[in-house]
Amino acid sequence: MAKEGLLKVDTIAQSEMYKRFNSDDLKFGDKEALGGKQRVAGAFFEAKLDLSHPLAFGLTNNTIALFKNRTDLLLTPKVPFSSVATYTDKPLMAGYADNTNVEKIAGATGLVAQRMGRGVVIGMTDNPNFRAIMYGSNRLFVNSLFMAPAVRY
Repeated sequence: MAKEGLLKVDTIAQSEMYKRFNSDDLKFGDKEALGGKQRVAGAFFEAKLDLSHPLAFGLTNNTIALFKNRTDLLLTPKVPFSSVATYTDKPLMAGYADNTNVEKIAGATGLVAQRMGRGVVIGMTDNPNFRAIMYGSNRLFVNSLFMAPAVRY
C-alpha cells in the first residue's frame, strides 16, 4: 500500500532485510543457517499501543503481543496521529529471531491508520488473526472493521 501511495509511511521490504546478513565467504553448507537467521518464522513481539486511538478501543493494557512471521516493516508514519502500535525497544517476547532483525524491528510501526478521501487506509505487516491464536491482536482487526470511521484528523 505504501508503494502505491495509499499509506504515507516508509517501509523496509523483506528482501531488504535479507541483505542485512553478510553471505560473503559462506559455504553451501552454511546456506540453511543463513536462511534461518534471515527469517522471522513465527515469534511474538511486544508493541506499545496508543490507547487513545479508535483502533485500540476496548483494550486496557498499553502493550500487546503481536505475532510476526515476516520481516517486512513499516517505519514511522509521515502523518501525525496515525500510529496505533509501535514495537518496543526490546520487542522479542517469545520465539526465535536473530538480533539483527530484532534490532531493526525495535521502534518500527506495527499498525497504522490514515485517512484517505472519505475512507481510512489501515496497514499492518502481520496477520492479526494468524491461525486464530491471538485474541489481543484479533481485537485490533475487529476494531479496524468497525472503528475506522472514528479515525478523523
